[in-house]
Amino acid sequence: MAEGGRGEGPNRNRPHPHNLQGVLRLAVEAGSASEEPPSSAPMSEERRAWLQEVLSETCKDLMKLGGLDLAMSRCLTDPSSGIRWRAAHLIGSACQNLPGVQCHLLTQGALPRLLSLVDKDPSDTVRVKALYAVSCLVRELEVGLTDFLSHDGFSVLMRGMQSGLEKLRTKAAFLLQNLLTSHPEHRETLIAMGMVQQLVSLLRLDHSPFHEHVLGALCSLVSEDPRGVAECRDPHLRLEGLLKDRARELRDRVECQEELEFCDRLLWTCFGPQPEESGMDR
Repeated sequence: MAEGGRGEGPNRNRPHPHNLQGVLRLAVEAGSASEEPPSSAPMSEERRAWLQEVLSETCKDLMKLGGLDLAMSRCLTDPSSGIRWRAAHLIGSACQNLPGVQCHLLTQGALPRLLSLVDKDPSDTVRVKALYAVSCLVRELEVGLTDFLSHDGFSVLMRGMQSGLEKLRTKAAFLLQNLLTSHPEHRETLIAMGMVQQLVSLLRLDHSPFHEHVLGALCSLVSEDPRGVAECRDPHLRLEGLLKDRARELRDRVECQEELEFCDRLLWTCFGPQPEESGMDR
């Protein structure tokens, strides 16, 4: 691996890290979405791209040297929450879009450890970063999804959406929507789990940006699935009135148009054509 960094700008001569501490430092710098206050000015897109390239080049060596195994076996269980969330972020960054690294981590039992952190860790930042790593392990990877299902991952997502932590709720709802869109064959499993009722109950909470993904997941559950439609029509859920009220609230809010479209689609699919005022004929 070359000693100097690549690309233009002030980082082109910066050496690549040669140990786990160095890679963790890079992961911390790349993880600008952390809830912890930043220690310097916002990272430029050029610097972010450079760091991602370095992480991508380094993670294969890191896996061969046992660095990822160390991050899982020791750093994810470290008493310091700062070490735990950095390790989770490192694992997610190292495996994203790299099937060889993903499969290695899965065979080492990374997924149940991360799911446990999402569910039970006392640190909000650790829970959010652990869910990021889970997403990197299961999206677009069939063996990852199989492992996710075997460890009741959908229930973990539901509990994440029911938490009071907005970032965790949003990420959990987004991942659920993504998995349902990519793998519609799992609709029946989720419907049998009572997912329709659970998602509708979330819609009754104070309005939040994560509701867009909740509605998107509901749309996936009812798409070409009569049982999902029947569940939504259950009069005890009072979903039709809820959707109509939500559509009226969102109609003039430009930033909520995708959420409004999900409302319209659910109304049409589950309850038939709606009056023009519902927004169907905008």
